[in-house]
Amino acid sequence: MAGTANVVAGNLTSEELASIEGFYRAIGGEFDLADEALAPGWRGVRAPGVEVGIDLFKPHLVEFHELFSDVTVTIHQIVAAEGHAAVRAEVAGTNDGEYLGVAPTHTPGIFRMHAFHEFQDGRIFRTWPLDDVYGWMQQVGAV
Repeated sequence: MAGTANVVAGNLTSEELASIEGFYRAIGGEFDLADEALAPGWRGVRAPGVEVGIDLFKPHLVEFHELFSDVTVTIHQIVAAEGHAAVRAEVAGTNDGEYLGVAPTHTPGIFRMHAFHEFQDGRIFRTWPLDDVYGWMQQVGAV
């Protein structure tokens, strides 16, 4: 994982900060860190009524790394309030496999990510992510 987080507000415990760092390192390819970062029963809320659990999260990460080479993750900013954190980050990688209907472009691109995390006992219990997929599609010439 590249970059250093800038905690701009609030109070994260050391366990909560370690969970955030582990979550984004898992996205960067250290998949097993998701087990340490995420609380039992973790849910990623993609849209109203569309939630993903740990059982789907790790296979999704593995698949993402099969489609994108040289993946790096940078956390730019963390804004925290008791029991919650908002994270602004980027995932960069080269598109080497078909992703969301886009044929491999072999072009580097960046996904800008914003996520809100809720903690339980120092671990991430719930995540509401927002990824700029359209911005990535523009970068690789798909739109």
